[in-house]
Amino acid sequence: MIVGSAIGLVLAVGERLAPPRIARWLPSSAGLGLGLLLPLSTSLSMLIGAAAAAIATRGRPKINERYVWPISAGLLAGESLAGVAVTIVGTLTR
Repeated sequence: MIVGSAIGLVLAVGERLAPPRIARWLPSSAGLGLGLLLPLSTSLSMLIGAAAAAIATRGRPKINERYVWPISAGLLAGESLAGVAVTIVGTLTR
């Protein structure tokens, strides 16, 4: 626990103090923590979504402001609703 806390502290301080050119390559403490706690399928979905967003915004930066956040929120809500629906159907069919 002490080692994990120390790593999180170093990453957080690094994000604040490092030059922007270097700071953008440091992993997010929150993202790293979630990646270690969530199942691989969820982490992989987030990676694919982030890569798609990065590719889409590379050529057209305005697309990030307009579409990436609403699409991400919609996909997240849709996945949550699908999970609830699967649970309800699984419960009713027993």
